[in-house]
Amino acid sequence: MRTPLYSGCMSRAESLHRLQLLDTELDAARKRLHEITVALEGNPALTHTRTELVLAEKAHRQAAADLKLLELDARSLDEKISADEQRLYAGTIRAPKEMLDVQTEVASLKKRRNLLDDDLLAAMERVEQFKEDEARCREALSQAERNFGEDSAHMQAERERLIASAQAELERRQALANGIPKPDLDLYNAIRARKPNAIAVATIRSGACSQCGEMASSQLTQQARTGQSLAICSNCGRILYAQ
Repeated sequence: MRTPLYSGCMSRAESLHRLQLLDTELDAARKRLHEITVALEGNPALTHTRTELVLAEKAHRQAAADLKLLELDARSLDEKISADEQRLYAGTIRAPKEMLDVQTEVASLKKRRNLLDDDLLAAMERVEQFKEDEARCREALSQAERNFGEDSAHMQAERERLIASAQAELERRQALANGIPKPDLDLYNAIRARKPNAIAVATIRSGACSQCGEMASSQLTQQARTGQSLAICSNCGRILYAQ
Protein backbone atom coordinates (compact mmCIF):
# COMPACT_ATOMS: atom_id res chain seq x y z
CA MET A 1 0.00 0.00 0.00
CA ARG A 2 1.42 3.32 -1.02
CA THR A 3 1.72 6.09 1.51
CA PRO A 4 -0.05 9.19 0.13
CA LEU A 5 1.88 12.41 -0.18
CA TYR A 6 -0.19 15.43 0.65
CA SER A 7 0.57 18.91 -0.47
CA GLY A 8 0.06 21.79 1.81
CA CYS A 9 1.07 22.44 5.36
CA MET A 10 2.01 19.50 7.55
CA SER A 11 3.32 19.58 11.09
CA ARG A 12 6.96 18.59 11.60
CA ALA A 13 5.93 15.32 13.22
CA GLU A 14 3.42 14.53 10.48
CA SER A 15 6.08 14.90 7.78
CA LEU A 16 8.38 12.55 9.66
CA HIS A 17 5.50 10.14 10.24
CA ARG A 18 4.81 9.95 6.53
CA LEU A 19 8.52 9.46 5.90
CA GLN A 20 8.48 6.61 8.43
CA LEU A 21 5.59 4.93 6.61
CA LEU A 22 7.50 5.09 3.34
CA ASP A 23 10.67 3.76 4.95
CA THR A 24 8.77 0.89 6.55
CA GLU A 25 7.39 -0.10 3.16
CA LEU A 26 10.85 0.14 1.62
CA ASP A 27 12.35 -1.95 4.43
CA ALA A 28 9.76 -4.66 3.82
CA ALA A 29 10.48 -4.57 0.08
CA ARG A 30 14.24 -4.85 0.67
CA LYS A 31 13.71 -7.80 3.03
CA ARG A 32 11.54 -9.61 0.51
CA LEU A 33 14.04 -8.91 -2.29
CA HIS A 34 16.78 -10.43 -0.14
CA GLU A 35 14.63 -13.51 0.52
CA ILE A 36 13.99 -13.92 -3.21
CA THR A 37 17.69 -13.54 -4.02
CA VAL A 38 18.63 -16.20 -1.46
CA ALA A 39 15.90 -18.53 -2.73
CA LEU A 40 16.98 -18.11 -6.35
CA GLU A 41 20.64 -18.73 -5.51
CA GLY A 42 20.12 -21.88 -3.45
CA ASN A 43 16.86 -23.80 -3.08
CA PRO A 44 17.02 -26.14 -0.01
CA ALA A 45 14.82 -28.82 -1.60
CA LEU A 46 16.88 -28.77 -4.78
CA THR A 47 20.14 -28.95 -2.85
CA HIS A 48 18.85 -31.87 -0.77
CA THR A 49 17.68 -33.91 -3.76
CA ARG A 50 20.97 -33.29 -5.57
CA THR A 51 22.88 -34.54 -2.53
CA GLU A 52 20.65 -37.60 -2.30
CA LEU A 53 21.27 -38.40 -5.96
CA VAL A 54 25.03 -38.09 -5.55
CA LEU A 55 24.91 -40.51 -2.60
CA ALA A 56 22.68 -42.94 -4.50
CA GLU A 57 24.99 -42.87 -7.54
CA LYS A 58 27.99 -43.53 -5.30
CA ALA A 59 26.26 -46.46 -3.59
CA HIS A 60 25.23 -47.91 -6.96
CA ARG A 61 28.77 -47.64 -8.33
CA GLN A 62 30.25 -49.24 -5.21
CA ALA A 63 27.76 -52.13 -5.31
CA ALA A 64 28.49 -52.68 -9.01
CA ALA A 65 32.24 -52.68 -8.29
CA ASP A 66 31.78 -55.21 -5.46
CA LEU A 67 29.75 -57.43 -7.77
CA LYS A 68 32.44 -57.21 -10.44
CA LEU A 69 35.09 -58.39 -7.96
CA LEU A 70 32.93 -61.32 -6.91
CA GLU A 71 32.35 -62.25 -10.55
CA LEU A 72 36.11 -62.21 -11.14
CA ASP A 73 36.63 -64.43 -8.11
CA ALA A 74 33.97 -66.82 -9.39
CA ARG A 75 35.57 -66.93 -12.82
CA SER A 76 38.96 -67.62 -11.29
CA LEU A 77 37.56 -70.48 -9.19
CA ASP A 78 35.73 -71.92 -12.20
CA GLU A 79 38.95 -71.90 -14.22
CA LYS A 80 40.90 -73.52 -11.37
CA ILE A 81 38.24 -76.23 -10.87
CA SER A 82 38.10 -76.90 -14.61
CA ALA A 83 41.88 -77.22 -14.85
CA ASP A 84 42.12 -79.60 -11.90
CA GLU A 85 39.25 -81.76 -13.14
CA GLN A 86 40.90 -82.01 -16.55
CA ARG A 87 44.04 -83.26 -14.85
CA LEU A 88 42.03 -85.87 -12.98
CA TYR A 89 40.09 -87.08 -16.03
CA ALA A 90 43.05 -86.96 -18.43
CA GLY A 91 44.84 -89.70 -16.54
CA THR A 92 48.07 -87.79 -16.34
CA ILE A 93 48.26 -88.10 -12.55
CA ARG A 94 49.92 -91.37 -11.59
CA ALA A 95 50.68 -91.05 -7.90
CA PRO A 96 47.69 -91.91 -5.63
CA LYS A 97 48.68 -89.25 -3.10
CA GLU A 98 48.80 -86.54 -5.77
CA MET A 99 45.42 -87.66 -7.10
CA LEU A 100 43.97 -87.54 -3.59
CA ASP A 101 45.40 -84.05 -3.07
CA VAL A 102 43.87 -82.79 -6.34
CA GLN A 103 40.51 -84.34 -5.50
CA THR A 104 40.59 -82.69 -2.08
CA GLU A 105 41.48 -79.36 -3.62
CA VAL A 106 38.65 -79.64 -6.17
CA ALA A 107 36.17 -80.42 -3.41
CA SER A 108 37.39 -77.42 -1.44
CA LEU A 109 37.20 -75.14 -4.48
CA LYS A 110 33.65 -76.28 -5.27
CA LYS A 111 32.61 -75.61 -1.69
CA ARG A 112 34.03 -72.10 -1.92
CA ARG A 113 32.31 -71.70 -5.28
CA ASN A 114 28.94 -72.64 -3.81
CA LEU A 115 29.38 -70.13 -0.99
CA LEU A 116 30.40 -67.53 -3.54
CA ASP A 117 27.12 -68.12 -5.39
CA ASP A 118 25.26 -66.89 -2.30
CA ASP A 119 27.47 -63.81 -2.15
CA LEU A 120 26.91 -63.18 -5.87
CA LEU A 121 23.14 -63.40 -5.48
CA ALA A 122 23.19 -60.98 -2.53
CA ALA A 123 25.49 -58.61 -4.46
CA MET A 124 23.21 -58.66 -7.52
CA GLU A 125 20.23 -57.86 -5.30
CA ARG A 126 22.14 -54.95 -3.79
CA VAL A 127 23.03 -53.62 -7.24
CA GLU A 128 19.40 -53.82 -8.32
CA GLN A 129 18.22 -52.10 -5.14
CA PHE A 130 20.76 -49.28 -5.45
CA LYS A 131 19.88 -48.93 -9.12
CA GLU A 132 16.22 -48.44 -8.17
CA ASP A 133 17.21 -45.98 -5.43
CA GLU A 134 19.25 -43.99 -7.93
CA ALA A 135 16.33 -43.92 -10.37
CA ARG A 136 13.99 -42.65 -7.63
CA CYS A 137 16.48 -39.96 -6.62
CA ARG A 138 16.92 -38.92 -10.25
CA GLU A 139 13.16 -38.59 -10.67
CA ALA A 140 12.92 -36.65 -7.39
CA LEU A 141 15.60 -34.27 -8.64
CA SER A 142 13.80 -33.81 -11.95
CA GLN A 143 10.60 -32.97 -10.07
CA ALA A 144 12.44 -30.59 -7.74
CA GLU A 145 14.01 -28.87 -10.75
CA ARG A 146 10.58 -28.50 -12.37
CA ASN A 147 9.13 -27.09 -9.16
CA PHE A 148 12.08 -24.74 -8.74
CA GLY A 149 11.70 -23.59 -12.33
CA GLU A 150 8.05 -22.72 -11.72
CA ASP A 151 8.83 -21.05 -8.40
CA SER A 152 11.72 -19.16 -9.97
CA ALA A 153 9.46 -17.73 -12.66
CA HIS A 154 7.01 -16.50 -10.01
CA MET A 155 9.80 -15.10 -7.85
CA GLN A 156 11.45 -13.37 -10.80
CA ALA A 157 8.13 -11.72 -11.66
CA GLU A 158 7.64 -10.71 -8.02
CA ARG A 159 11.19 -9.38 -7.92
CA GLU A 160 10.59 -7.19 -10.95
CA ARG A 161 7.38 -5.83 -9.42
CA LEU A 162 9.12 -5.11 -6.12
CA ILE A 163 12.01 -3.31 -7.82
CA ALA A 164 9.63 -1.14 -9.86
CA SER A 165 7.51 -0.39 -6.78
CA ALA A 166 10.56 0.35 -4.62
CA GLN A 167 11.93 2.74 -7.24
CA ALA A 168 8.66 4.67 -7.22
CA GLU A 169 8.66 4.72 -3.41
CA LEU A 170 12.24 6.00 -3.36
CA GLU A 171 11.25 8.88 -5.61
CA ARG A 172 8.30 9.69 -3.34
CA ARG A 173 10.58 9.48 -0.32
CA GLN A 174 13.10 11.85 -1.84
CA ALA A 175 10.36 14.35 -2.64
CA LEU A 176 9.08 14.18 0.92
CA ALA A 177 12.55 14.32 2.51
CA ASN A 178 13.39 17.43 0.49
CA GLY A 179 10.66 19.31 2.37
CA ILE A 180 11.82 18.29 5.85
CA PRO A 181 14.26 20.54 7.75
CA LYS A 182 17.73 19.01 7.93
CA PRO A 183 17.87 18.93 11.78
CA ASP A 184 14.58 17.01 11.88
CA LEU A 185 15.79 14.62 9.18
CA ASP A 186 19.11 14.07 10.96
CA LEU A 187 17.30 13.34 14.23
CA TYR A 188 14.93 10.93 12.47
CA ASN A 189 17.79 9.05 10.81
CA ALA A 190 19.76 8.88 14.06
CA ILE A 191 16.83 7.41 16.02
CA ARG A 192 15.97 5.02 13.20
CA ALA A 193 19.55 3.73 13.15
CA ARG A 194 19.46 3.02 16.90
CA LYS A 195 16.20 1.08 16.96
CA PRO A 196 16.16 -2.66 16.16
CA ASN A 197 12.90 -2.32 14.22
CA ALA A 198 14.08 0.92 12.53
CA ILE A 199 10.98 2.77 13.80
CA ALA A 200 11.86 6.37 14.66
CA VAL A 201 8.34 7.83 14.76
CA ALA A 202 5.69 6.37 17.07
CA THR A 203 2.03 7.28 17.02
CA ILE A 204 0.09 8.08 20.17
CA ARG A 205 -2.68 5.52 20.62
CA SER A 206 -5.10 5.67 23.54
CA GLY A 207 -2.81 8.24 25.11
CA ALA A 208 0.31 6.05 24.95
CA CYS A 209 3.37 5.59 22.74
CA SER A 210 2.56 2.85 20.21
CA GLN A 211 6.09 1.43 20.44
CA CYS A 212 6.82 1.25 24.17
CA GLY A 213 3.43 1.89 25.80
CA GLU A 214 4.57 4.91 27.84
CA MET A 215 1.64 7.23 28.64
CA ALA A 216 1.96 10.71 27.15
CA SER A 217 0.75 13.83 28.91
CA SER A 218 -1.97 15.93 27.28
CA GLN A 219 0.61 18.65 26.66
CA LEU A 220 2.96 16.21 24.94
CA THR A 221 0.08 14.81 22.90
CA GLN A 222 -0.92 18.28 21.77
CA GLN A 223 2.70 19.04 20.90
CA ALA A 224 2.88 15.80 18.89
CA ARG A 225 -0.23 16.82 16.98
CA THR A 226 0.30 20.47 16.13
CA GLY A 227 3.38 21.76 17.96
CA GLN A 228 6.18 23.61 16.23
CA SER A 229 8.73 21.51 18.14
CA LEU A 230 9.04 17.74 18.04
CA ALA A 231 7.62 15.72 20.93
CA ILE A 232 9.92 12.96 22.16
CA CYS A 233 8.79 9.90 24.14
CA SER A 234 10.37 10.09 27.57
CA ASN A 235 10.80 6.31 27.68
CA CYS A 236 11.96 5.07 24.27
CA GLY A 237 13.19 8.36 22.79
CA ARG A 238 11.14 8.13 19.62
CA ILE A 239 9.48 11.05 17.92
CA LEU A 240 5.79 11.13 18.78
CA TYR A 241 3.01 11.83 16.29
CA ALA A 242 -0.66 12.30 17.06
CA GLN A 243 -3.40 12.85 14.50
